[in-house]
Amino acid sequence: MRFFLIFCLGVSLFGSDFYYEFGKKVELTPVKSIRDMDCCDGIYRYKTKSGKEVKFKNEIITKIKDGVDVTKFFDSFGITNFSKLTKNTYLIKLDDNNKLFTLSQKLYESGKTVYATPNKINNYKMR
Repeated sequence: MRFFLIFCLGVSLFGSDFYYEFGKKVELTPVKSIRDMDCCDGIYRYKTKSGKEVKFKNEIITKIKDGVDVTKFFDSFGITNFSKLTKNTYLIKLDDNNKLFTLSQKLYESGKTVYATPNKINNYKMR
């Protein structure tokens, strides 16, 4: 019983499938199905703790604070594939999905960004 409690505590403390949205931590669980195993379309599906399904591309959208040297900042994280969307907002494209949440967390926690969040795909329903 004690081992089980320690295991659960360890999993909850060190899980990396989460991102920050509006300054709040959103924890995720991967959704696995036969169709998603190869992820041919580059879209990854997750569920939040509340059961809502969310989909992400392998990209991060981040807004850098004023006065930060963007090139040096991105170099410090090994980021080379990025494009400017607006004055301080950038789209970072990643090759490896394993880095998606870890990198967005590190960018946000660096204190040099206003936000850094995985590029979420929103589904809209026609009325």
